[in-house]
Amino acid sequence: EAWLGKNGSPGEWAVTYHGTTKGAFNSICKEGFWIGDRNEYGRGVYSASHIEIAEGYAKKFSLGGIVYKGVFQNRVNPNDMVIPGGQPNYRICPNEASIRPYGLCVKKV
Repeated sequence: EAWLGKNGSPGEWAVTYHGTTKGAFNSICKEGFWIGDRNEYGRGVYSASHIEIAEGYAKKFSLGGIVYKGVFQNRVNPNDMVIPGGQPNYRICPNEASIRPYGLCVKKV
């Protein structure tokens, strides 16, 4: 599918990252993202252009005595996203259908 392209071809969606909690993993995997109530720069689903930024929003969790953080890798529709003024590394999708998680990056911390 074009939205998953890797070479800048027409229809390709941009890669972003979204840090979250372990408790949200299953619902995001099953249902996708939803617009929350924290909308400092506008209403929508927030993500970041760099994984390091998203990791700052990820909450630590423990599994088998090891501590991790989880960040979703997404694709966002470039025709339906906003880059807020003064925040060039953030992406806001006002429409939940315009951000698609397709990978979960887990890091031991």
